[in-house]
Amino acid sequence: MKKEERKIHRIYYQEKEIILAGMSYVSDESAEIIEKILDTEQPDTICLGLDTNRYYIISDKQRWKNTDIIQILKSKKLLFLFIHLILISFQKRVGKQLKARTEEEIIETVVQTRKVGAGLVLVDRDIRITFRRLWNMVGLKGKILLIIELVIGLFSRKPILGEDLERLQREGILMLVFKKFAKSFSQFKKVFIDERNQFLSQKIREAPGKKIVAIVGEEHIPGIKEEMNKEQDIEMLSRVPSRPRLLLAFAFLIPILLIGVIGSTFTVSHSAGFRQMGSWILWNGILSSIGAAAGFAHPITVATAFFASPITSFLPLISISGVVLILEIMIRRPTVGDFEKLAEGTFTVKGLWKNKVTRILLAAGLANAGSIVGSLLSSAHIIQLFMKVH
Repeated sequence: MKKEERKIHRIYYQEKEIILAGMSYVSDESAEIIEKILDTEQPDTICLGLDTNRYYIISDKQRWKNTDIIQILKSKKLLFLFIHLILISFQKRVGKQLKARTEEEIIETVVQTRKVGAGLVLVDRDIRITFRRLWNMVGLKGKILLIIELVIGLFSRKPILGEDLERLQREGILMLVFKKFAKSFSQFKKVFIDERNQFLSQKIREAPGKKIVAIVGEEHIPGIKEEMNKEQDIEMLSRVPSRPRLLLAFAFLIPILLIGVIGSTFTVSHSAGFRQMGSWILWNGILSSIGAAAGFAHPITVATAFFASPITSFLPLISISGVVLILEIMIRRPTVGDFEKLAEGTFTVKGLWKNKVTRILLAAGLANAGSIVGSLLSSAHIIQLFMKVH
């Protein structure tokens, strides 16, 4: 059987002829086969295994690069931006190793060369929903490992070799990034593979036209074929599970206990109570503002860190790093292009200080570190005063 034939699967559903075209994520051959299919089959509709956000990037790259971070925050695409940076980082590495076209380049070719009159339907689930569903399904250990895998995937510069290269071509970048995580958590396959197979199959079935060409990753073909004759609940697959309320209650426990200690001290000695409050404000405020200043934050941000840190330390849902991050973003207004430079790893040491993104992250991180140290030192002093007056 020819390679081309192995990549093509024909399914007949009711009155529709559905042609599943399996795409290798790094392959000139895959690109040529897909182009030939579109030219030969002349489909009514082309289904792309892509979500709307990634399609937007591919179809208008320059506009995406010039998007400033405020717009990203307003449209709630910060998580998507982070995932996009990982993809950019890996594509840069793959580009250095191979001359073959990557997934993004293959899809870009499809978008540009599709025949006039053929409809285009994006059939993959929003990647943000996929990540949020996974995040809410794993425990604390899973969340920590997930963050580690993301950071490694973003900043690793090692060449991709052997089995990893084969896995990349067969399953794509994100599957390669999370291979270690996937081995430890069964939820990964359920969310990233099984649920998406269900979502893809339903969307492909619903696509208009009698002849449909669906271009999806090769690893999804068996699952889509298996799910094709089953009715899928798209609303359920698009829902993000709610977080356990117990975790939220625990997050408020320490601040409530600390307030109780200060309140109890006030009932015995007003002066000791005021000293506790002063200790909390000064240690938090001074060390957080020093951290922000060390990160070369704007003077307005440094001043805000002093006043905001003692307050945010009592509010588990708001952190001083978030406050500094928002202020610095509003003042410096980095673009997506600045973030992509970070992901591409095109920095010198001097360049790291010049890039708006690294400056913002440094200021937020150091301000938060200062606040944590301040909270620990002031808490120790508060407990010492409490023990002294009781």
